[in-house]
Formats: sequence, structure tokens, C-alpha cells
Amino acid sequence: MTVANPTRRLGAIGAVVLGVAWAYPVQAQQTEIVPRIDVGALHETNPRLSRVQEDEATGLLIDALLNMSWSTARTTAFFNPRLRLSRYDDNNDRDLENDDFWLDGGIEHTTARSITGLQAGYSELGVRTSELESASGPVGGGSTDLSFVDDTQQRWYIMPDWEYDITQKDRIRVALNYSDITYDQTDTFRLDYTFLNGDLSWQRSLSEKLALGLLLNVSQYDSDNAAVKADPINNPGRTTDNDNSTYGASLFTNYALSETLDASLYVGYRDTEIKLKQVPFRDIFGTELCVDFNGNVTPPPCEFKVDDSFWVGSASLNRNSERTDLGVTVSRNITPTSNGLQTVRNEIRGTAVHDFSARVRGRLGLLYYNEELAGGDSQDFDRDYISFNASLDWRFTRVLGVRGAYRYVEVDETLPGSSDRKADNHYVFLGVFFRGEGWRW
Repeated sequence: MTVANPTRRLGAIGAVVLGVAWAYPVQAQQTEIVPRIDVGALHETNPRLSRVQEDEATGLLIDALLNMSWSTARTTAFFNPRLRLSRYDDNNDRDLENDDFWLDGGIEHTTARSITGLQAGYSELGVRTSELESASGPVGGGSTDLSFVDDTQQRWYIMPDWEYDITQKDRIRVALNYSDITYDQTDTFRLDYTFLNGDLSWQRSLSEKLALGLLLNVSQYDSDNAAVKADPINNPGRTTDNDNSTYGASLFTNYALSETLDASLYVGYRDTEIKLKQVPFRDIFGTELCVDFNGNVTPPPCEFKVDDSFWVGSASLNRNSERTDLGVTVSRNITPTSNGLQTVRNEIRGTAVHDFSARVRGRLGLLYYNEELAGGDSQDFDRDYISFNASLDWRFTRVLGVRGAYRYVEVDETLPGSSDRKADNHYVFLGVFFRGEGWRW
């Protein structure tokens, strides 16, 4: 994998964020640039998540981030490029090496009654980075195949957002999230896809502590298998297109239990329409046939449609004190993936951050989820995924410190057309970090 080259998309994102930020009066503007660098050694017991042959790997990790921000009396903007390099000492592990690149930016403008925001970004990540998750959240897209392959994912996204206070107690919000995800290779069974999600919500504050609301949601997931379309003869039975349209509504509430403890809950319903196209295959007599969602053999055309519905929801509890931050979330939702399908995911996520002193900080994280394919119980896919991570930072000066980190990942899954697969990996990192105090003017 190579470092991302400048592209039209990346350049356009940067021009919009920087141009709008610098357009405000210079005398009212504050600028801040803060660098962050981590360098150290890493060791993994099974980095390819192989269930057959576990090959250990040792290497070097360099992670550099530049936080840039601008602000006026009513407007704030940020622009954050990040580069993470991994290198391994064994020639047999060169396929594990990544030059992961992120570029995220955003701007927010506030008036007396409204907040208008825009975030956008671009990334080029190795599949091993983009499709494995930790308790801190996903860093890329998502997949229904977590086996290792030396491939690169490109992702760009844009998220406009607008909030408006109708009255002192009532607020409406409109939010969009559009992502376009592509892969370099065409023979890895990972498909390019786009995902568009839109939310319209109304929230009413019943008191200083309690708020209730209603959310309407619509999303569109489209995957396209260009390689199969280009060579249908050698890809019998493979999917060419998958279009999913999802609609739903949810009720939600936020409640401040105390000054340091708050809770939120939402419960909703989603209805999904799935349209699938595939290349026909031939039986021993040369007859073209298709396989529908339930595994039934049918004659062409190989175009199928199915409706499915799901209960979705989330419950979270967060506690923030002077030295400790805790968070727990239990959720169920529909998730887009790179396998040309969407999954229904049941998830538990927990995080903890504690400052033992002014110089020592510890972090813990736990993620567990189970997911199945949306569109029918007969499809042969099921996954249990668990990730646990822990780290400890010790600053020996104001800007320099030492970090130790550990992560464990376990995958137990059944993939369509294959047997059960179970694999795990232990990851250990030990290194130094630099946290710049930054430049401000």
C-alpha cells in the first residue's frame, strides 16, 4: 500500500474547509495548530486472523496527527491530517505493511437560534485497518469477511447538519451522511458501495434534565460489482448489484441523572427493501438458473426483491468526573458492509479513561457484537466479534511520554458457502509519544 496522493476529492474538501474558515474577519479569528506523534515497536500473534496457521509478526509503528483549528465569535473550523505507517522486520510480512492516511475537516456556525455544520473527509487505509473495530469505534467501513487480504480501501464522506430552535423548548434537526467506499483489488469479494443516511428529528425539553424526541430516518445502500459485470462468464452466480432502501421512525429521550451522569435511550422500527441482481449459472444440462434469497433455484431473470423489518434501539450511560470518564452503550442497528449486503448488528460497547495523576492516564475498552445478514433468516451468515484494549500513558515531561498498549481480537463466524471460522490475535505496543503544546495566534 502507498501513501495517498492528492486527489480532486481531497483537494476540494481542503479548499472548502480552509476557504470558509479564513473568510471570516482576521481580527476576530483565533488559530491553533497542535502536533501529535507516537513511535514504537509492535508485536502480533496472528495479524492475518488465520484459523489455520498463526504467524507472529514484529515491527515498527509511526502515527502522526496534526490538529488544526480556527475560530471566530460564531464560527469554528478544524482540519486534521493523519498518517500511520507500519513496517515489519521479516520479508514475509511485507503484505502487512500499511501507509494509512486520513484527512478530516469540518466547520460549524452558530447563531442565536441555529447551528449549521459540515464535516467531510477522505481516507486510504489497508483493509486490516479499515475493517477491524475497537471499543473506540470503527476507523473505516465494515465487512462481512474479516479474513486478511492485501488490499486498500478508499473512503470519502460528507455530513451536513442543521439545528434550529423553534421555541425555547423545541428544537428540530436535519442531518445527512453520505459515504463512497471503493477497493483497489477486484478479486477479494469486497464490493464498492455508497451509503446515504438522512435524519429528521424533533426534540422537546421538558425540564433542564429531561428531553424527549421523535426521529424519522431514511437510508440508501448501493453496491456494485464492476469486476463481475465486466466478466460475467467467469463469475456464475455472483451478485452484480444490491440496492437497499430503509425507512423508519424512532422515539428517543435524554436524561441528566446528575451533574456527572447522563443517560439516553432510543427505540425504533426500520423497514428495508432489498433488490438483488446476479449472474446466472448453468447446470449440467447447460440451463441457466438463479438462486434467490432463500436458496431456491429459479429460472432467469436473476433479479430478486425481499422486504424485511427490524426493531432497532440504543441505551447508553455516561459518567464524566474530574479524573474518570466512563461510558456503556447497548445497541441494535442495520450496518452497511463491503460484501454487497447489510447486516443487523447487536452490540455492547464500553470505555473507561482514568487519570491516576497529572502524568499517568489509563484507558480500557470493550466491544462485543453479533451480526447476521439483513434480508432473511435463511442466509448462512453469523458472526461474533470481541475486541478488548488497554493502554497506559506516562508523561515524564510536559510533551514527552511512554505508552504501553494491548489489544485482543477474536472472530467466530459462519460465512455463506463455507464452514465455521474462528481466529484471534494478541497485539502489544510499546513506544514513546510527543504531545505538542501547539502554536496559537
